[in-house]
Amino acid sequence: MRWPTPYDWRESAGWLWRNLTGPRRADETGVRFLPSSATLNEIAPRRRIAFLGDVMDPHGRRLTVDPAVADFLADADFLVANFEGTLTAARKTMPFDQVHRPDTLAALAGLFPPEKTYWSVANNHAADFGEAACRASIARLRERGFHVFGTADEPSAAPCPELRLIAWTRWSNHASAYLSHGATPDAGLFRPGSFNIFFPHWGYELEWFPRRETVALGRRLLANCDAVIGHHPHTPQPVTSYPDAATGREKPLAFSLGDFSFFGPRFAFYRWGLMVKLEIGPTAAGPWATGRVDWRFTRCDADTPGLLRVRISDEPPDNGILRKLIFLNSCNRNRCRYPRRRP
Repeated sequence: MRWPTPYDWRESAGWLWRNLTGPRRADETGVRFLPSSATLNEIAPRRRIAFLGDVMDPHGRRLTVDPAVADFLADADFLVANFEGTLTAARKTMPFDQVHRPDTLAALAGLFPPEKTYWSVANNHAADFGEAACRASIARLRERGFHVFGTADEPSAAPCPELRLIAWTRWSNHASAYLSHGATPDAGLFRPGSFNIFFPHWGYELEWFPRRETVALGRRLLANCDAVIGHHPHTPQPVTSYPDAATGREKPLAFSLGDFSFFGPRFAFYRWGLMVKLEIGPTAAGPWATGRVDWRFTRCDADTPGLLRVRISDEPPDNGILRKLIFLNSCNRNRCRYPRRRP
């Protein structure tokens, strides 16, 4: 039986090494965090969209969310997140298969109104139990009132006429022609005239900073869309912005939102995530752009038996010696490498 991995042997070896020793610290491109509350462009605000990191298998614990997390999301019109796993009663065949149970669904329904929540299933674990189980899981999500996108036949969603969400995964652990999956995203996914937000499952696991290739791809994608909000590395990576070459307007790019929920007692570095909120609307010239960007670190704690608690953290990810090595407040023009505290 083939071990389920989306990578070649070299990347698989790197993945194993990082799981044993901790996330990669190399900073290849010098990408910096925006301040945790920043205004990119002057707009007339019309919509707010919030994003969460990967919702992973809580491994038998009941997911609970602190009120401060819900407070951060409360003024959003829509919530977008990566549903990394399958709602199923089937037993795992591999230890890293991702399973979600009904109590997780109940916790998520209580966090934000399901009718305003959009789940992407374009990720490397959506196919863990095969196509039939994946589609049954999607049906159960929709029965609870959630919206789901990221399949090959439904790669995008339109929460309102002006907004388009596009999901795509670079990686899959199994054959998954039924997902929005491929080596490169299809430019035809973007809709001219809409505010296009690309929501890719990309990059490499357990790395604090994006690799050069991911930064280059993100910047190319911004030529066709208005924002890129990424996930998959399981560690939070910088939330930044780049100017549009034609208009000069700043466009947000979040490389990785980390994990919103995860439990693994030997893998403490998986418990960190980011929440991001974008305020969008028309500029004085007419086209829509991003105005305000807000982000917060989140953290999963398993200090109460049977529970997995998600809370906002004013401190950045702290994994012992890593604080001394990389979590230094080296700011440049109000952008920080990894802020010691929320800027």
